[in-house]
Amino acid sequence: MTFEVVQIGSCLRFLLDGKVAYETTFDQKIFGKVGFTAGQGVMRLRNFEAQGNTYNLDWQRSQSVGYTVPVIDLADQQQRQVVVAKGSKSIDYQHLTTVLLQDGRTILCPWAHGHGRALGPMKRSPDGGLTWQWVKPRRTGLRYKTAQRFIA
Repeated sequence: MTFEVVQIGSCLRFLLDGKVAYETTFDQKIFGKVGFTAGQGVMRLRNFEAQGNTYNLDWQRSQSVGYTVPVIDLADQQQRQVVVAKGSKSIDYQHLTTVLLQDGRTILCPWAHGHGRALGPMKRSPDGGLTWQWVKPRRTGLRYKTAQRFIA
């Protein structure tokens, strides 16, 4: 797949294999930094080149080259594992978010309906995640009133 960014006048076009994927108005002198992300997949850049009026931008890496995130494997530590909500073939609890409240112990854990859609069911832990209770929904508009204060 070929990815191109083309500026014609004040129109900036992002092309994938020669087809416009996104188009926007852009009337700045310098385009700036370009970044890539694979989302949930894998991306391999085999070739990257810039043509046209290029500028040398003074930039720094946001993280050092050797940066690693610490990993703790809890697979063999069952005493530290807690099931927040067990799914089934018809109920799939994915795309959760956790929020630790200011008291340092209470955690809210809401899920989205589908992939990133409206706020779905929510659980609350008063003891740092050791036990969990369902939060009874009190709807105000499209959000739970309980979640609106802390998440929205």
